[in-house]
Amino acid sequence: MAIEGARAVILAVDDAEDLLALIGKAVSTEYEVKLASDGGDALTLAAAAPQPDLILLDVEMPGATGFEICQLLKEDPATAHIPIIFLTGKTEPADQVEGLDRGAVDYLTKPINGKLLMARVRIHLALANR
Repeated sequence: MAIEGARAVILAVDDAEDLLALIGKAVSTEYEVKLASDGGDALTLAAAAPQPDLILLDVEMPGATGFEICQLLKEDPATAHIPIIFLTGKTEPADQVEGLDRGAVDYLTKPINGKLLMARVRIHLALANR
């Protein structure tokens, strides 16, 4: 967790570079941001110091899906505690249930509303810090 007074660290993961930059810009107004464009980089950055306090994870990526990356993060004791919010274009209720079943704390669909995203990030960071 973030040290008292320090800015929380958010890891944003998306293979769409333009969307990743947009998410990074929006979130960086209040938080430190790490960016990853694929699942492999996400796993590396999630384990590296400073560890993220929360991960924003796309589902549809080349190679490993966000669902698979989430499951790997939740199975690793070093990263299992990090809350994950899915940000995805997959809007079917079955996809949402799968994301939550894999260990995510929330599921937001694209297009992303910046104010809603920031509200959800604040809520889940507060819950994680309780």
